[in-house]
Amino acid sequence: MLPSEQMFVPGLLSFLIAHIFYIASFDTPTRVSWPAVPLVLFAAAMLHGLWPGVANEDTVVQIGVVVYVFAIVWMTYKASLTGNMVLATGTVLFCVSDSVLAWSKFIQSYEWSEFVVMLTYYAAQLCIAA
Repeated sequence: MLPSEQMFVPGLLSFLIAHIFYIASFDTPTRVSWPAVPLVLFAAAMLHGLWPGVANEDTVVQIGVVVYVFAIVWMTYKASLTGNMVLATGTVLFCVSDSVLAWSKFIQSYEWSEFVVMLTYYAAQLCIAA
């Protein structure tokens, strides 16, 4: 997906910044709601599943992956609080896209991974922008 391994951290950082802007744009009061439970479980499961591969990376990558997972889950949670199901679907699709990308990078790549990543990424952007 990336032209070189040296671009992974800058790419991660750029998407993290984008997610922070998305979070800021979802103007909803933060409250505890039922979507928090599956999202926290998802974050824990992803980090647990990815960690064998992430543990072999530099500390910067390890910290970046943990922060990124929590940022994308927070973005999805904030979107769920808006009541806009298309927006919430877009953020869930973003989670799918980034999960497949992370799994391919750190655990095991599949020949269909890039297709799934790009399909869900563009569908996510379409839903978020709608």
